Amino acid sequence: MTRVLLLIFSLPVAMGVLYAQDPGRQREAQLKDQYGFEKLTTLLWLSEYYMNETDLKKAQRYARQADIMADNFLTSGASMTEDQIVTVISSKLIYGKVQYRRENYLDSKRIFKEAQSAARDVKHTAGREEASYYLRKIDSLAAEGKFKENAFKRMFKDVDIGSAWSNSKNSMTISTELKMAQHYEKRGNTSSAVQHYRKAVNLLRNKGEFERAAEIERKIRTYLDIHRIDSIRTEITRQSDSTHRVVLPQLNEKSSENSVPPVLIVEDVKEGQDEMDQLKAIAENLEKNEDYEDALEYYKKFTALQRKWERDSLDQLAVRNLAESEMERLRHQNEIADLNITAIQQEKEAEVRLKNILIVIAVIIGLATFFILFLYITKRKKHHQLSTAYTDLDEAKGQLEAAEKHIVKLLEQQVSPEIASALIEEKPQRRKQFVTVMFLDIRDFTPIAEKMNPEELIDYQNNVFGFMIEIITRRKGNINQFMGDGFMATFGAPVSHGNDARNAYLASKEILMEISARNSDHSIPHTILGIGLHAGYVVTGNVGTESRKQFSVTGNTVIIAARIEQLNKKYGSQLIITEEVYRHLEKEDCGVRREMIEVNVKGRKEPVKILVMDQEATTVENQ
Repeated sequence: MTRVLLLIFSLPVAMGVLYAQDPGRQREAQLKDQYGFEKLTTLLWLSEYYMNETDLKKAQRYARQADIMADNFLTSGASMTEDQIVTVISSKLIYGKVQYRRENYLDSKRIFKEAQSAARDVKHTAGREEASYYLRKIDSLAAEGKFKENAFKRMFKDVDIGSAWSNSKNSMTISTELKMAQHYEKRGNTSSAVQHYRKAVNLLRNKGEFERAAEIERKIRTYLDIHRIDSIRTEITRQSDSTHRVVLPQLNEKSSENSVPPVLIVEDVKEGQDEMDQLKAIAENLEKNEDYEDALEYYKKFTALQRKWERDSLDQLAVRNLAESEMERLRHQNEIADLNITAIQQEKEAEVRLKNILIVIAVIIGLATFFILFLYITKRKKHHQLSTAYTDLDEAKGQLEAAEKHIVKLLEQQVSPEIASALIEEKPQRRKQFVTVMFLDIRDFTPIAEKMNPEELIDYQNNVFGFMIEIITRRKGNINQFMGDGFMATFGAPVSHGNDARNAYLASKEILMEISARNSDHSIPHTILGIGLHAGYVVTGNVGTESRKQFSVTGNTVIIAARIEQLNKKYGSQLIITEEVYRHLEKEDCGVRREMIEVNVKGRKEPVKILVMDQEATTVENQ
């Protein structure tokens, strides 16, 4: 707990130390005591520092001050050294970079143009090239459509109100300081005049008016020399006055109990001095003649007269001090009144300038309002037309979406969703894929159909093929074609789902188990199936014309799968798979099986290895 409290109390101290050690804070503290190029250098350093620290708000503030000072130095016409020229041009460039970083591209472009022109005037090649580089970047952004200059900004781009107000404020401050200095100068208060002259010199140096600042500095040095001479004279006079003070001797020890303290008397005060001198002389003579009682009486009279003179002098001094204080107060009141008059005059001048600026702004705003109103009326008419067209388009869009949903629904009823998506999206017409093909056939379908009327035959086909479609769809297969007593299905087209051969095999076993169950409960007439599976490469795609298309699977693999299904009649089986299918199955999928045999099929030169699944293999539990 103690450590936590120490940490909590030490945290503000640590933060204060870090704050004090921050280079930016240290430079900001120095800024208030700097003027001229020294101040400009510090502003430039702070701008670059905060830009690197990504504090663009502070960087913009200091960069703007540096840009104003740079303009003052460039327009003052004063001669500058090479280092000072570099500092001035760098100040304008850093201001342009800060505006560029803040994505104020229009302001940045204006500032870089000013820097380019200034660098050209003072023959600063590096500054001109850097400004040109950024101007090309800004033009490139404008060409790419990253920004554009709107009408309102175009109207205000030549009205730099901020700079005008800043220059006006600086000029007013300089004028005020000079008038106050002249005011104190007229009344002989040269120390106060020097203080105001110094403030005016600093402001003039910031504005770049170095010659005028030098003139005032010469006047300040003159006043400082006069003050030094006056101080020396005052000290000499004070030392001389101290020699005029004398001390009255004390009485002898015999009359010490009635003695009076020594009193300082100034010789140049004559009032009452003669009478005191006479009393003192009589007392001294009586004391020499050892007539101490009479001497004591005269000394008492002398002391009483001296004390009365002192009280009168103090009263006169107090009255004189009071009068001087009142005169000083009145003088200060007059000075304050004069300063108030000066301030009021300056405020009136500022109000006139501000009024002129506001008139310009009001005119511009009026023109902009008229232009915006005209655009609004025009846009409103176009908006009404567009709204009507949009309503019609929205209704047509709704009808098209409803028709599209209806078409997709009908298409998905005919084919699988994947094939429907391929047909709608019109994927590439030809595509070679590795798939597993299933052919399924109902044995002795003709005798079954002859015993049923058309309605019963349709019900029989729906009962038989319905669950088969569900099983094949669940196993990621697609039925491509119905052939009355059977169908062809593919696994792996148009999209493969991994082990498509295993999906086809498991779907075949489920179909055989389900047909066996329905035969057992007599829900359908006794039905025997024949299924053949073969895997290989086929060509898939949408086949047909613009008026009619169908998703088709073609190739030798399809033909072999049909031939394999027909072999069920020869071997008396219900499911035969080829070696290509068997390679993709797992060991537990096949259960008990016969050995693989080779058969010759029509359409293929080489024998085909097949596996004839016995009854036990086809009745394995669904996996």
